[in-house]
Amino acid sequence: MSRINKTQKYAALWLYSQGTDISEIANELKLTDNQIKNAIKELPSKKEPEVKNINSNYKNTMITKSESGKYNVAVMTKAASEIHDEASKKYRKQSKADNNIFKPLG
Repeated sequence: MSRINKTQKYAALWLYSQGTDISEIANELKLTDNQIKNAIKELPSKKEPEVKNINSNYKNTMITKSESGKYNVAVMTKAASEIHDEASKKYRKQSKADNNIFKPLG
């Protein structure tokens, strides 16, 4: 069994991240299943961020007081923006609103 080069490894990792089966990846790259499994086991495990308590996460990451302390403001920080982006991605995957939109013919 020959070694897998970096290009093949990156291709295998990308295909695996897209949900392709190991046997399909092996056929596509003309490698063995064991070579693909060895390349994939080096991946760190992915953990999905918690989205349930998203409102409390926003409050902790937003700037809510002005510098003088007299005025209440709402400024979105980079952390709050990232939390919102992850929540919206997860929500878009769950909801299939396109099926509910009426599109008349012609």
